[in-house]
Amino acid sequence: MKTRKQPKKPRKSATARHLMEAGGGVVGAIGGAGLGVLAGPPGVAAGAVIGAAAGTLAAWAMDAENAEAAAIDRELDREIGVDGGDIGVADANQAEGTVNAPSLEAAGASNARSDDTISSEGPITPPPGER
Repeated sequence: MKTRKQPKKPRKSATARHLMEAGGGVVGAIGGAGLGVLAGPPGVAAGAVIGAAAGTLAAWAMDAENAEAAAIDRELDREIGVDGGDIGVADANQAEGTVNAPSLEAAGASNARSDDTISSEGPITPPPGER
C-alpha cells in the first residue's frame, strides 16, 4: 500500500524571525521615547527601553499566533484533502448509503407543505394616515 507523503512545514528562518522581532523593538523604542519626551531626558531613555521590550514581545506574540494558525490550517487542509488527497472523496472506511437518493434538502424540498403558500411580497399596507 502506498503511503501519503506528509507535506513539509514551511519554516520561517531564524533570521527572518529575529528581524521581525527587532523591527517590533525599534518601533516600540521610538514610541516609548516619544512618550518619554514628556518626562525629559530620563523619560526618553526609560521609554525607549520599555517600548523596545514591549515591541519585541508584541512582535514575538504575533509571530507565534501566525505560526499556530498556519499549523491549524495545514492540518485542516490535510484532513479535507486539499493537500495530498481529493476534495470530496469519501473515506475508504465510510459505510455506503442505504438509499441511492439525495436528501430532501439537497433535492430542493423544504419543510413547507404544498397548501402552505405564502406570498413573498406580503400584504400591501395603506399609506400612513389612511387607516
